Amino acid sequence: MREKILLDGEWKLFYYDHDALQDFSPGTPTGAGCVSANVPGNVEIALADAGVIPKELYCGMATVRNEVFETYDWWYQKSFSYSKKDGARVKLCFDAVDCYAEYYLNGVKIGTSDNAFTPVSFDVTELLTVQNTLFVHISPTVLKAFEKPFCSYLASTRPGFQSYVRKPAYSFGWDIFPRAVSAGIVRSVYLTETDGYGITEFGAFTEEVSEGKATVRFFAITDIPYREYRKDVQIRITGACGESRFECVLNLLHFKAGSTAVDIANPLIWWPYGYGDANVYDICYELVVDGEVKDFGKTAMGIRTVKLERTKSMTAENHCFRFLINGVPIMCRGSNWVPTDAYQSRAGARNVEVLRMFSEAHCNIVRIWGGGVYETDDFYDYCDRNGIMVWQDFCMACFPVSMDSDTVQSIKQEAESAVKRLRSHPSLILWSGDNEIDETNANCGVRPGINIITREILPQVVAMNDWGRPYLESSPYIADEIFAEYKKQSDIFPERHLWGVRDYYKSAFYAQSHAHFVSETGYHGCPCRKTLEKTVDPEYLWPPDNEQWALHSSDQNGSLARIKLMQDQVEQLFGAVPNELDDFIAASQISQAEAKKFFIERIRIKKPYTSGVIWWNMQDGWPQMSDAVIDYFFEKKLAFYYIKKSQEPFALMIDEMKDHNYTLVASNDTQIKKRGTFRVFDIETDETLCEGDFSVAENQNKELAKLPMTYAQKRFLVLVWNTEQKTFFNHYLCGMPSYDLKRYRKCLEKYASLSELFE
Repeated sequence: MREKILLDGEWKLFYYDHDALQDFSPGTPTGAGCVSANVPGNVEIALADAGVIPKELYCGMATVRNEVFETYDWWYQKSFSYSKKDGARVKLCFDAVDCYAEYYLNGVKIGTSDNAFTPVSFDVTELLTVQNTLFVHISPTVLKAFEKPFCSYLASTRPGFQSYVRKPAYSFGWDIFPRAVSAGIVRSVYLTETDGYGITEFGAFTEEVSEGKATVRFFAITDIPYREYRKDVQIRITGACGESRFECVLNLLHFKAGSTAVDIANPLIWWPYGYGDANVYDICYELVVDGEVKDFGKTAMGIRTVKLERTKSMTAENHCFRFLINGVPIMCRGSNWVPTDAYQSRAGARNVEVLRMFSEAHCNIVRIWGGGVYETDDFYDYCDRNGIMVWQDFCMACFPVSMDSDTVQSIKQEAESAVKRLRSHPSLILWSGDNEIDETNANCGVRPGINIITREILPQVVAMNDWGRPYLESSPYIADEIFAEYKKQSDIFPERHLWGVRDYYKSAFYAQSHAHFVSETGYHGCPCRKTLEKTVDPEYLWPPDNEQWALHSSDQNGSLARIKLMQDQVEQLFGAVPNELDDFIAASQISQAEAKKFFIERIRIKKPYTSGVIWWNMQDGWPQMSDAVIDYFFEKKLAFYYIKKSQEPFALMIDEMKDHNYTLVASNDTQIKKRGTFRVFDIETDETLCEGDFSVAENQNKELAKLPMTYAQKRFLVLVWNTEQKTFFNHYLCGMPSYDLKRYRKCLEKYASLSELFE
């Protein structure tokens, strides 16, 4: 049996500048600062809790001031007592340490690590005593990076620290995060005990789903004493989901690993939100040796199949990018995921709250962006049970990664660890090699296929450890054979990141894109006054042309470019930039809300040609001006409420003008035929433009009415429909900008009151 003994909680933390103290060692902790530190934790949090630096780590210019700690060494110390069981083997386990670490137990160096994404463990059976002292030394990441051999390939493709170290890319500064090159024991530390018997790997894969039956394959790898291989060794498996139950036995046949296929009658199938119930089977498994239970575990599984149909480019004859779950084409509606806190150790406590926002906004997919981390188990558990599909990038983004043998091997081990941990989750539908590195290479004139990590290493890891789940080389993917064409014309890929120049949100770049699947697109929106007052010092609150607004637009060079972008987007819609803060906030949030609503609805309206939109992004990981629709303090921007209505599984929306008509479209992203009544009216005059009954087939779109109008008519239209004894609302802004801000706000107030917009 395996038992876990947590070593989390209070530790000591010693710290000093790397150049100031060279002779520090576990036995001589002198000449350094010392504070109490909580594990899991980041070093800056410990310093703030101790009063060494200001408590507010994000307010004003705090992140800039804290950059001094980038060249510091950190020594974590934990003393603990332990009573070992006779015959037990003991491992010391770290789920995540950021980043370059050395480990010492009772004065003996037991190992090192250099990858913040990969758990590490050490057999410490022979070193443990009744009283023990553990040290973890974390070296400065930036100094370690400078020790790496640099190569000309990376020099040609915008190299950064991200290219040479295995640490969350965002920590070096991004357009959505401050520079916070932190360190710490950021996830749990524990001891595990085993008596020599154990299940080291267990998993389940759906092989087939058919009418009234599913075939699931279970596999297990065990750890048993080699002299006992002749014993009767089996894995007993039970599964339950509601009234559906099954039992089976996996016989290992005198070996330590095996698999078995099981037919399950009348299974409860897992579906994404809107398409059916997210049925999850709770699985119990036991290692039984000669009738005695030696180890056991629990996991969950969903019975479902997943397929990605895609082409490399968009030719006249052949172009596609869509997911099929259980053979059904899915319209994906969701958001990109970035870490919910710049300091990783405290992000986990925020994750479920943000995921609840995904459910509230009717998202059925989340893309875990490659500049972040592989999330904790409770993240994927939530997605499993709430029907939120997970697109998982491997942790690489924008900056090509060194392909020296040590780095490649480290990434391979990292990927194997992530795949093995996450492969049983039914919500996980895609492994993606990286974020935008193909584009970076192509834009620098480098053939994307040179990347052996995404072309050879990662697909091999997925194929060997996660049978049947799709793999995408990069997002977006640029095949070598269309590399030359990409330099001439970027709109040739079925899956795109739709950013452009961030101009008027209905410009041709956005409205006329040929992409089947848009996996990134966004628009800026200013946070509310309450958040701004927590973010910048009072004297910097307004006007925005100052260093604190620049920093909190996550511009690492102190530029006001992102603030200017936000102002330009306001001017595009309303003709002028307001001079008062509250008016600017309102105008900015309106422009963002209308833009994101437009992006989502353009994709849904063009179904089945289009198959998904994953907009950027749900929540900020620190206080900033950004594309997020929920700020760091969980204050919702107007865009969140507009998205919530646009992403209803069944929704009415208005298509852009064509032949002097707007078109009312019903989009049914469910497997149920929808019937009901509708009305479209002008919010200012209460004039009804059209009304009637509707009947829309499952998983289909349908045109309901034509609305003759001109671009000169600037109207705030409300769409209301009744189905299944519920009433739903949406709206549409007619005409061409510029619009009158005061008039819009009056319309919005009235719309909010009748539609319960902010419920």
